[in-house]
Amino acid sequence: MKVEDRGDRFFKPARIKAASRVKRLLPGSAYLLGIVSLVWLIVRSGRKPSRLAYPCQRAALANTYVLLGGGVIPFAARLGGQARARLWGRAAIKAQGRATRVLEGAFLLSLAALLAVSLLGGIGGSRLTDTMKAAASSLALPELRSDSPDASDIFVAEGIPVNSERGVDMLIDVMARNGLDFFRSSGVSKASGPDGIVASDDIVLIKVNGEWRYRGGTNTDVVKGLVNAIVHHPDGFTGEVVIVENGQWDSYMDNLPDNRNPDACNAEDRGQSFNDVALMFADSHRVSVYDWTAIQTISVGEFDSGDMRDGYVYVPEIQLGYPKFTTVYGTRISLRHGEWTGAGYDNERVKFINLPVLKDHGGPGVTNALKHFMGVQDLYQGTQNPPHGPMVSEGILAKLMLVARYPDLNISDAIWVCPSGGPNAPYDRSVRLDRLIASRDPVALDYYCGKYVLMPISGNPRHDPEGDNQFHQMLAASRDVLVAGGKRVTMDESVMNVYKGSGPDVPPPMPYETFLAEGCTDYGFETWVLVANPNHEDAVVKVSYYTEEGPRNAEPVTVPADSRLTINASATIWAKSSGVRVGSDLPVLVERAMYWDQRREGHTATGTTAGSRDWYLAEGCTDYGFETWVTVLNPGERDTVADLRFLGERSGETRGAVAVPARSRVNVRVNDWVAADNVSTVVSAGEPVVAEVSLYGPGRGSGTCSMGVTAPGNKWYLAEGATHSGFETWLLLLNPGEETAEVAVRMDFTGGGIDPLLVKVAPRSRATLRVNDFLPGCDLSMRVESEVPVVASRSMYWETPGGRAGHECHGLPVPARETFLPEGCTAFGFDTWLLVYNPGEDNATAVVYALTEAGQRKIGNMDVPARSRKTLRVGDLYEGSLSLRVVADQPVCCERSTYWSGRAGGTCSPGCGL
Repeated sequence: MKVEDRGDRFFKPARIKAASRVKRLLPGSAYLLGIVSLVWLIVRSGRKPSRLAYPCQRAALANTYVLLGGGVIPFAARLGGQARARLWGRAAIKAQGRATRVLEGAFLLSLAALLAVSLLGGIGGSRLTDTMKAAASSLALPELRSDSPDASDIFVAEGIPVNSERGVDMLIDVMARNGLDFFRSSGVSKASGPDGIVASDDIVLIKVNGEWRYRGGTNTDVVKGLVNAIVHHPDGFTGEVVIVENGQWDSYMDNLPDNRNPDACNAEDRGQSFNDVALMFADSHRVSVYDWTAIQTISVGEFDSGDMRDGYVYVPEIQLGYPKFTTVYGTRISLRHGEWTGAGYDNERVKFINLPVLKDHGGPGVTNALKHFMGVQDLYQGTQNPPHGPMVSEGILAKLMLVARYPDLNISDAIWVCPSGGPNAPYDRSVRLDRLIASRDPVALDYYCGKYVLMPISGNPRHDPEGDNQFHQMLAASRDVLVAGGKRVTMDESVMNVYKGSGPDVPPPMPYETFLAEGCTDYGFETWVLVANPNHEDAVVKVSYYTEEGPRNAEPVTVPADSRLTINASATIWAKSSGVRVGSDLPVLVERAMYWDQRREGHTATGTTAGSRDWYLAEGCTDYGFETWVTVLNPGERDTVADLRFLGERSGETRGAVAVPARSRVNVRVNDWVAADNVSTVVSAGEPVVAEVSLYGPGRGSGTCSMGVTAPGNKWYLAEGATHSGFETWLLLLNPGEETAEVAVRMDFTGGGIDPLLVKVAPRSRATLRVNDFLPGCDLSMRVESEVPVVASRSMYWETPGGRAGHECHGLPVPARETFLPEGCTAFGFDTWLLVYNPGEDNATAVVYALTEAGQRKIGNMDVPARSRKTLRVGDLYEGSLSLRVVADQPVCCERSTYWSGRAGGTCSPGCGL
């Protein structure tokens, strides 16, 4: 190539200058890249040489050797070239020099690329392909069935919603429906039994993957759901929950200064760490995080030897150590021996739930239940070296399970899965599967997840549990160890059962039906169905719970003649919101009671015998910290759409609509539609539905609920009301029509009344009347009359030590001579009152009967003067659970109020007139 002379210096063309710069730069860059690798090695390995065994460090170590050493090669080649130049002459050397420069550049560029690929690829850098995404979106997991009595059971929860903590409840439900109870209890609640896993006073260790960020760690929403389930044990929870991990080379548990993870968590809220989850529950329960990573280098003795330090206890026969530690609540725990009480160990109380995130992991192929125990062990051979080789060839982690603690349950977190490039899993390298998979057999679980979850997505033979790979070796070696130790584990699909969520039940046809829209066994709620049989013969009752996933049928029950029966919804549905359908072969009366926050408060509603296309709900408030919910149940076989009209006292009319699937229900949060107002709701649907309204104050205080009415009316009767002893009574008037309603409100009390109040209610609006302002200091009943049809409801509130409590019910359109009130209790701290209102002009005499579980009996008489109200404290006449039957010689209106814990909570419902 020609070099031009430009006077006092030579000028080189641009391409030659560039090549020359690269030539000068690359040999130095080899050293620079080697130094970068060495710095990475030092920083990430720190004081723990065992970290050199991890993928990132091994890549950096190799690069350090190659790049620092490799930089010598070009210079060695040049030295040889200079020697040959003296022998061969310059012409031959020029040709050789050009070839050498090409080789130098190619070699060093290759090394630079190797560094980038190694460092990035070793921490989750493999590309997520479109093929993997497509495979994930179409993944279908098979169900397996075995005839063997020794088969290992695997449980799959699918279609988990975005708020993944709900997936744990779905998984517990799948387990319970297929023979494995999560809760240990002698009660009748669903998912509980004498052979259940977690008792109400247990210490539960939840082992998570906290070594990696992004999708490489266990999903904290799943951890939150698991903790929530545990602390809502059907018997109450008095134990302790500890979220644990030994991060080996790194930790992101977020409970110590050196393991923070402020914004890279595996959750919908990426700032929600393991420690954040613990703090959510720590105010009411003993829930905490313990990072075993902080004690991994400390070799200690057991508590019974007098060594109270936290650390790892070395077991020579398996050449591994296990942790012993003290929680923030002062509980001393040995993973091997259980809780140290000071006088000995309580091993039975400690439960271990193994909760790995399912993902690809380099050589071993798969991180799941078995590999996850790498984050339990330490002190391999008395050193900090990780036992990767023995894990694969000897099943050493299975030996640790046998010696230290075998998991009580293994749950694979497959909400997000990293199919390639693990063990780290950047957000953009993971696929969403929305599944949780559980088993008590860690080998079968790993086999199933590798073969049917990871491998179909990744296409990687390293994930094949039957292939010639390390994953298969690890499973086989671990299986052999566990079988020899007496555990029932398998890699044989013919002895595996795989259960998935079953479809909805079909409610059995019955000649009589009663419906209620509301019901919940989740979020700390209890739901009870009270059935009164007024017939003189036994009635067969079949209850179905219409959940958002479809109906669940309870076992049929018989309600004896002239009796009452109490049915616990949680015996059939675990952690579900549901409506209720009661089918019977004879007419029965039904009421539903709900309690929450350890029965701090509650509310009730009376069932309806048929759906309607129109419902009117007078109560509702979205101001002063109140939340209002309208629940719509579709009991039919066809989907429908419910149109909603929200009629505000100040805001006017707001419209909306919701789809309600067949035999299901939806909840509508009125606050999302109407802000800061008193509001009534009108529901109009294409098919017959059932509607209720629930209202909760701050902190779920002041909770009330009532069934709506199917039509406005010209007259309404409300038996209950009090404006003394701290009670506050409100009258709620809904005018859904197009004309202004002039409403006359008559207030009657024992011994008198006041002139009717006239209240104008604008069209398509609601009015609220504080009764205390007009008739203070008495018990009262109300009669509401209007030429324009309206709807009337009454709410009552009173002060409690923790705030305020309340109850509410709609008015009755007509008085009756015979009335039934299914709910009632005068035991267990409950106090029940019967309110009888005689709106007529003639005195009335009423006979009161108790329908108990042992039959019917008369408990008293009541004389109720004309235009007056009488109150009966039922506990003065009967003790126990009962329904009430009131028979009067004049038409009367009846309500039942129940209070408990010194009026800390209360409910009220209108009677069912016959």
